[in-house]
Amino acid sequence: MGRANYNNGYYEGSFREGTSIKEGHGTYYWKGGDKYVGNWSNDVKSGYGTYYYAASGDKYVGNWEYDNKSGRGTYYYASSGDKYVGNWKYNQRSGNGTYYYKEGGKYVGEWKNDNRTGKGTYYDIDGAKIVGEWLNSKKHGYCVIYYPAGVVAKANFYNDKLHGEYQLYFKDFLICEEKYNMGEREGTAINYGYNNTYEKFTYVNGVKQGKYEFYTRNKISFIGNYKDGKTDGICFRYDYFNGEITEEKWKNGDFVKTVSVTPMKNFASKKKLVTINYPDGRKYVGAVRNNKPHGIGTLYFSNHEEEKPNYYSGSFYKGKYRGEGKLVECYGNGKIYSYEGEFKNDFKHGYGIKRYGEDSYVCGTFKLDDISGICYLYHFIGNIECALATMKNGSPRGRVYFQYTNGDYYYGKTKDFSKHGKGCYHYKNGGFVNGKFKNDKIHGKAIYVSADNTVYKCVYKNGALISQVKAK
Repeated sequence: MGRANYNNGYYEGSFREGTSIKEGHGTYYWKGGDKYVGNWSNDVKSGYGTYYYAASGDKYVGNWEYDNKSGRGTYYYASSGDKYVGNWKYNQRSGNGTYYYKEGGKYVGEWKNDNRTGKGTYYDIDGAKIVGEWLNSKKHGYCVIYYPAGVVAKANFYNDKLHGEYQLYFKDFLICEEKYNMGEREGTAINYGYNNTYEKFTYVNGVKQGKYEFYTRNKISFIGNYKDGKTDGICFRYDYFNGEITEEKWKNGDFVKTVSVTPMKNFASKKKLVTINYPDGRKYVGAVRNNKPHGIGTLYFSNHEEEKPNYYSGSFYKGKYRGEGKLVECYGNGKIYSYEGEFKNDFKHGYGIKRYGEDSYVCGTFKLDDISGICYLYHFIGNIECALATMKNGSPRGRVYFQYTNGDYYYGKTKDFSKHGKGCYHYKNGGFVNGKFKNDKIHGKAIYVSADNTVYKCVYKNGALISQVKAK
């Protein structure tokens, strides 16, 4: 053991026998306050040791080679409280490693040139998980995002922005396929409902434009056009149960009039139709057994009109709706409500899609006429553009995913479509707040992360910020 003085500090420890070459275990003290305690070889840091950085308060504990951090080691970041545990090469994070954030969350995966590059998994503090490809610490390539509410997104990124194909699932329920170009929706998009029901349209600069198609069980039921995000122009409805093609005129999202109704070619010759006129004004056309609707047919209600349709068309069993069918109702306000899916004993029961006018619908599981089970809701309530939830008696239960019309989104607990309970609200600009909500407003202690990943400890009261301290 010995001591040697240098221009920038001094060393206390072992030397190679008969020389001033640092060899073995020792401590070097720099005039600026830095300190290294560990192994030396041939006058340089080599082997296992700890380096203390005076200016930042950071600390590295791990392996060294030729004076560089190299091999397995842990770096502690004093300012943020974060740490990195993994492999190093020439003083840079390289290879496999894990970065832990003080407030929760971590990244586990590959590193190169001090950045997340390669395959890795990011665990967010709100329970979300991103598994995929990274480049220079940004999502770049194919990624799968697992949200706490059971939502799964399969997406492609370019420089941290959505780019290319995008698919959204709710458990085993495929919700939509879209195309993105540097974060903006464009190209053909398909929204899936239950089984083979889906709608297909095209985005231009993030807005729906051009041809629109709605399919049910591999059968086209509606073909129309979008203009600036709204239905506009001549549209065609295909009624396979009734065998009719209806031509309609729409303008700026509103129904204008029925242009014509024509029968499908050879429809009448393919089915043996029976007509039953009921005393209350109802009319049935279709298959019968024992003078009751049985099989495929259409029941027109007494208030049915061409421009105000009210009917059920589909499968009957001993006079009741059972199996696949479509129920259309038009109320006094002129708004058309329709349900297409599975029925049982005259109830909506099973998988189906219910539309409330032109731009609002819910698809998923129904039970005795009520939404009950896994469902996707679009323009269903307030400023929520779409929602993914497990429903019971018409209300969401447990954890949900809400996407708002302004581009923000939320996943967490809910009460009557309000944010209520533990959850995380993400802003369109990239920041988010994680904590407890009460009656749709953040309330109590929470963590706020800005768009530049600065972490703050906050206290809110009914949505108002009471205090905010930057996390150390």
